[in-house]
Amino acid sequence: MIGKSDDQKFIIKNESVIKSILWEKFDEKREKIKSLDILESTIKGYFDNGGDISGNYHISFLADANKDKNKVINVEINFPNAQIGPFTFIKPNPYKKKMDMTFSKETIDASVEDKEAKNRMDSWWNFVPEVWAENYASDSYDEHSASHKTIEKIYAVHRQNIINYLAKINNISSNEVIEEDVKSLSVNINSLSKNQFELAVNYFNKKDNGKTISMIFTLSRENLSDIFLPIQGRIGNEKEQVSFPAQKDIHVEEEIRNMQEEVVAYQELKEKEEKKLAEENEAAEKEIFKKYKEKFQEFVKKEKITGENVSDKGTTELRYKKVEYEGTYKFSVFYESFFVMGNQSRSLGFIYELQVTLTDENLKNTDMPIEAKIVTHYNGQTVDGLPSKISLD
Repeated sequence: MIGKSDDQKFIIKNESVIKSILWEKFDEKREKIKSLDILESTIKGYFDNGGDISGNYHISFLADANKDKNKVINVEINFPNAQIGPFTFIKPNPYKKKMDMTFSKETIDASVEDKEAKNRMDSWWNFVPEVWAENYASDSYDEHSASHKTIEKIYAVHRQNIINYLAKINNISSNEVIEEDVKSLSVNINSLSKNQFELAVNYFNKKDNGKTISMIFTLSRENLSDIFLPIQGRIGNEKEQVSFPAQKDIHVEEEIRNMQEEVVAYQELKEKEEKKLAEENEAAEKEIFKKYKEKFQEFVKKEKITGENVSDKGTTELRYKKVEYEGTYKFSVFYESFFVMGNQSRSLGFIYELQVTLTDENLKNTDMPIEAKIVTHYNGQTVDGLPSKISLD
């Protein structure tokens, strides 16, 4: 029997808090959503890490509303204090590294989906008015259900002008801007008012190593009635709003299909490139360790072990223990000290950890000097660490 993953254990441990936040976001009075059940099999944790920018840990999962398998809430929790550095292609385990897994209402994103509906974005719009009954009391459910002017279509008719704008301010061509993931077009559940809400979209700058550009669009009730009306958008946390006109001479359904195919193709290409680079970097790390293994031990021995005779009865020696890799840019080599007398030896309890820090240049040229520092452990406790890095060449 397979045990629960670390992510599943974390969500289960914090289940009551998460459910309270979801109720507060969707239906604080619990009039429309009577029950919430988190689907453990859908719980998945991952780091978002886009090339030259750092990344945070996320956990995503699904929750059933009212025990209806077709009424699903998509939930994603962001952990801003559990971070990894740029170009970290081999991701660490945040639980083993004891990262700060603090979250709050502000770091939980959620959207609602009706699996019975044919169109994903239609299904979102059809179900939400049931939840937001107070804000949209003047509208009937049938009016919302019958509307074919969905959020996805609103975005589709404005998409090219948005991409042209992002290309212009980044001095790149329009072909070098693409959505991060069409399926993740997400609506901010915390509506600005009863007549306004937000649509968040992330874009890749292909030319700049996939650098992400985040945009927030403000949509009004009028936009839902006429998808060709201009929409307002801003980059990230900036206050300045830009007005985007719609393109009226396009086939909406074809534009949506083309957009989805383009994003999927780019994602597949990007995943292949990242996998290849990760394999190359991993091979470079191991090559560096192999080249420097003896020099590492000599360095630690020189700094920590005198090797002198102890009462003319024995000597202190250093023995290699293991190597641990932490992502692409860091690995640690461990050595244990022993008292040796004749054919007998016993551990002195000291473990010396040589922490090696690599750069892009090291990975490109494994003969370049590297930097390292020594951390001393005794009986499981960290005793000290050299405050400055030492260059090894």
